[in-house]
Amino acid sequence: MVTSILIVAVVVSIYTILGGLRAVVVTETVNTGFLLVGAIIITVYALLALPAHGIHSIAELSRSREAGSVEYVANTQSRGIELVCGFSGLTQF
Repeated sequence: MVTSILIVAVVVSIYTILGGLRAVVVTETVNTGFLLVGAIIITVYALLALPAHGIHSIAELSRSREAGSVEYVANTQSRGIELVCGFSGLTQF
């Protein structure tokens, strides 16, 4: 009796572990797809917003990223992150 209980316990444990690992793999694959789509959407929106901030070409974007052009603005409205960083001219939305 004890032997059959141990055999069933081992088989059920292996089945559960493998099924759980498969569920994790499937979930992570789906989440990765959502994250990639979200990153692409955010990138497109950010690039489309550049002309509104005076950046109309790749050269202007490169110049805006030069040393010393990053502004640090204290955020007094939030209790979380107290420092917000952005490119020159892009900190006032």
